[in-house]
Amino acid sequence: MGNGTLFNIVGLTSCGKKKIGIRIAEIIDAEIISLDSMKVYRGMNIGTAKPSAEDRAKARFYMLDILNPHESFSVGSFLEAAREHVTRIHGRGKEVLFLGGTAFYLNCLLNGLFTAPESDPLIREELLREARERGTAHLHGRLRGADPASANDIHQNDIKRLVRALEVIQVTGKPLSWLKRHRTTRIIDFPARTAGLRWPRPLLEKRIRKRTALMFDKGLVDEVRAILDGSGFGPESGKAIGYREVIAHIQGELTRAEAEDEINRNTLKFVKKQEVWYRRFPEIRWFELRSADDAERVASEAASYFSGGSS
Repeated sequence: MGNGTLFNIVGLTSCGKKKIGIRIAEIIDAEIISLDSMKVYRGMNIGTAKPSAEDRAKARFYMLDILNPHESFSVGSFLEAAREHVTRIHGRGKEVLFLGGTAFYLNCLLNGLFTAPESDPLIREELLREARERGTAHLHGRLRGADPASANDIHQNDIKRLVRALEVIQVTGKPLSWLKRHRTTRIIDFPARTAGLRWPRPLLEKRIRKRTALMFDKGLVDEVRAILDGSGFGPESGKAIGYREVIAHIQGELTRAEAEDEINRNTLKFVKKQEVWYRRFPEIRWFELRSADDAERVASEAASYFSGGSS
């Protein structure tokens, strides 16, 4: 196994990444960088399934608990901080294992970060007015004429991305798809191997429901209250599934049972989005699980894959 390769463990929510990732880290002598956009926030422990003290005694973790929930964070900030950790970990002769389910972070880690042009509020407002008056299908038609590649990637009802793509063309004179090809840079420029974990859908849904109930039993409501009583949530952390539904529960809008149901529904919607993202990575080697007893087998097979084996 060569020092200098990035190893990644990814997968859908509730697939058991943490347990298997820790075991792989033990096998390949790796330190773990969390690839999760919500685990960076202090105090958001139960709802993000953050590694426990026992977990952290088994493996060394980075990119956890670095911000308060009201603070903003970007993928660019993540990659810059992670690059420093990669340098230090490799300097100690250890392997680097990225572990998490934030597919956008994975995309920027593997394929690079796009340097976007500055926004122009006047152009954006004009495009939004055009969308209100003529509809998003009209904007999509405009984009198809100017940038077919971006039009194929953006749904005609996704007004935010449509407006941004057309705005970029007017600001720069170049299609967004062209800019992404020419202004994308890998911040952490090492070869990578990526393993994915997945379950049959019925079993995954059962795991999601079980995890939601367990989060409430462990004190998720008290965790959310503590954050609300402190600095509060910010624009990014406030979007986390589990937290916004519990806020509604605390405010009397949902019962516990209703909040659990809402979390489960929103988690399944998120899973579908994750699946769409992961289809963009044909290089992922997928490993199937059907019971908790498969964890050791999958950890061993993934570690073998990382070391260059075919299993």
